[in-house]
Amino acid sequence: MKQTKLQKISFISGTLVTVLSFSAAFTGIHNWHFPAAIGVWLMFDYLSSLMNNKTTLGICLKDKRAFLKIYLAMFLLGAAIEGVGRFALHWWTYPYIDSVMHEIVLLLFYPFILMSFREMYMLFSSIIHKRTAFLLSIAAGIVIWEIPNMFSMDWIYTVPYLHIEIFNLHILIILGWAALIGLPVYIYGILPQPKGGVSFGSRATRKACITNLKVGVLAFLSMIKSYNTLTNIPPE
Repeated sequence: MKQTKLQKISFISGTLVTVLSFSAAFTGIHNWHFPAAIGVWLMFDYLSSLMNNKTTLGICLKDKRAFLKIYLAMFLLGAAIEGVGRFALHWWTYPYIDSVMHEIVLLLFYPFILMSFREMYMLFSSIIHKRTAFLLSIAAGIVIWEIPNMFSMDWIYTVPYLHIEIFNLHILIILGWAALIGLPVYIYGILPQPKGGVSFGSRATRKACITNLKVGVLAFLSMIKSYNTLTNIPPE
């Protein structure tokens, strides 16, 4: 896929925005994740396009209505994630999002981070096996977003049960990252196809996402079973 001049400019702009946003995080400036969401998306969108993938920005340049459908779908997914994870399960809080305006901005920027997860997975899956790409996408997402947050503490995890952590990250949050990667890729694949034969995603990609999510859930349940077995061993 030939990259347009606008896509190349967007990559440079995205890289600059990402660097500045993460620099802000490491110095303790809050709400850096809003501009970072757009910057990271533009970076991975361009890199994915280099692998001849049909990317979100490429779709936007060809069909604005199709892009709006993607944005709306990712907006609703983001709202669902916040509704279930933050308000229903109480798994995390945002100490520095303390107004209705901040809440609105959070939801408006949410689609871009979900788009970036899709493009990141598509990039990796163009190079390595889909299951390995899925695991690598989870690891990359954690590194890109969780490490800067250790300095700024813009979101705090408050999972009230099953206190198992890997690298100071709750096991349920790691499982949540599997959903953050898999769900956008799957939803892209079930959206109505835009004009001009530009595909959001193949059936094989959707099937791979479902398989990866199932494997993640089974591994998680196996880990819980092992944990319960170990904690129920009576002392000598």
